[in-house]
Amino acid sequence: MNILIITTYFLPDTAIAAVRPYMFAKYLSQNGHRITVLRSGMAHRNLDRSLDYDDLNISIYSYLGKNSVVERYMRGEQVNYKGRKQMIQFSFLPPKYRERARWLYYGLRSPFDFVSKWFGIISRYFKQKKYINALSAEHYDVVFATYGEFENIFAGKYAAKKFKCRWILDFRDPIAQRTMQCFWEYPIWKLIQKKAVTCADVCTAVSDGVAQEVAYGTNKKIITLYNGYEQSNIYETEMFNDNKLHICYTGTMYNESRIEPLFAAIKNLAKRQEIELSNIIIHYAGLDFTKFSEWADKYGARDYLINHGYIGKCEAEELQLKCDVFLLLTWNTTGEKGVLTGKFYEGIRCCKPILVIVSGDAPNSEIKNINDKYNYGYCYEICGGDKAFEEFECWLKMVYSYKISGSRIPYNPNPDIFIKFRYDNLTNQLEDICNNLIGDVLESK
Repeated sequence: MNILIITTYFLPDTAIAAVRPYMFAKYLSQNGHRITVLRSGMAHRNLDRSLDYDDLNISIYSYLGKNSVVERYMRGEQVNYKGRKQMIQFSFLPPKYRERARWLYYGLRSPFDFVSKWFGIISRYFKQKKYINALSAEHYDVVFATYGEFENIFAGKYAAKKFKCRWILDFRDPIAQRTMQCFWEYPIWKLIQKKAVTCADVCTAVSDGVAQEVAYGTNKKIITLYNGYEQSNIYETEMFNDNKLHICYTGTMYNESRIEPLFAAIKNLAKRQEIELSNIIIHYAGLDFTKFSEWADKYGARDYLINHGYIGKCEAEELQLKCDVFLLLTWNTTGEKGVLTGKFYEGIRCCKPILVIVSGDAPNSEIKNINDKYNYGYCYEICGGDKAFEEFECWLKMVYSYKISGSRIPYNPNPDIFIKFRYDNLTNQLEDICNNLIGDVLESK
C-alpha cells in the first residue's frame, strides 16, 4: 500500500502527538508499505533525535518549509520554539478565587482566540494544499490524518479527494471539549466534529472514552486504536538498592490532575507510625517542579522530594527504570473521559507497578477498567471517597513494607498487556483497517 500520513507533529518532536504517527509510519514501512508523511515543521515538545528515521523508507515533507523549526533543527541549527501554552494561574489571588478569575478571563478573550485560531487553521491548510498538490503525480491508497490541529481534517479530506482514495481520520482528542471551550464555542466545534466524523471513511481514536465522545450524535462506529510503547526501548538497569521506596513522576503537571492524595496518604501513614518519612523518596523530572512542590508544601512533603529538572528522554527512561513505583496522574470527568496520557505506556514499558491517581467526578475510568483487566498496579479514583482513600493507603503501606524489608514489590500483570499496547501490534490493527478499506474499494469496482 501507498499511505499518506498527515500530522502536525512528527519526530524529532518528542510529544506523544509526534510519537504516535512516527510509530505507525515506522512499522507500516517495515511491513513493506510505502509511507509519505506530511508534517507541519512545528514543535510542541522538546526536540530529540534519539529516535531516528533516516534508515526508514519514509518520505517526509514539512509544509511550513525548510526554515521551519524542525527542519532547521535537523540541519543542526540552534532553534527556539514555543511549547504548550500554560494557562494563567492567577497565583496572586486567594485559591478560592483563582478558578473564577480564569473562567472570567478566558471567557472574555475567547471570541478573539476563536478568530485567531481560525486564521491560523486556514493559513496552515493552504500551505498543506500546496504540498498535496505537489504530490499529484503520486497514487495513494489511504490517507491517515490525525486530529490535534484542525487543519489536518481539511487536508485529509482534500487529499482523499485529490488522490481518489480512502480517508482515515484519527482522533487524539475530541474536537469539541466542554472543559476546554466556553458555552458558545462548544456547540460550534460539536457541529464541526459531527460533520468531520460523517465525512471520513473510517475514524479511529486513542481510547474508548474519546471514541464514544466523537461518535455521539452520529451513526458511526469509531475504532479504538490506542497509543502504545515500543518493545525495543526496554532495557536493563540497576534499581536504587538503599531499601527506600522510590516513586517517580516525569513530565508535565496538568491542571486537571492532582497529586495531593499521595502526599496526604504518606502524611497519614507517617503520623500513625506505619512508615518512616526518611524511607520515602519521590523523584520529579520536568519543567513544573514549582507546581509540584507547592502541593508538597501543604503536606510537609518537601523533604523527601528530589527535583531532577528537565532531563532528556533517555535520562528520563533510566530514572523510571531505577525507581520502584511509576506514578501517573490523570483525570476522568463527566465532560472528559478516556484520558490515557502517554506516560501510561511508558509505565507499561518499565515493567513495574504503575500507581495511577485519577481526579475528577466520574468513577469507573477507562484506566481503572484497564487495571481491572490487566493488573498493571494500582488505580485510585479520588471520587471514590473515604473508602477508596483508605484502600489506597493500605496499598501504599504494603508496597512500602515490601521495599523496606528488602523483598520484591508484588508485580504480576496479565502478560497480554505487553502485547495489547505494543506499537508493532497496534500498527497491525491499522494495517488491517487499511486493507479492509481498500478491499471495499475493489469490491465496489
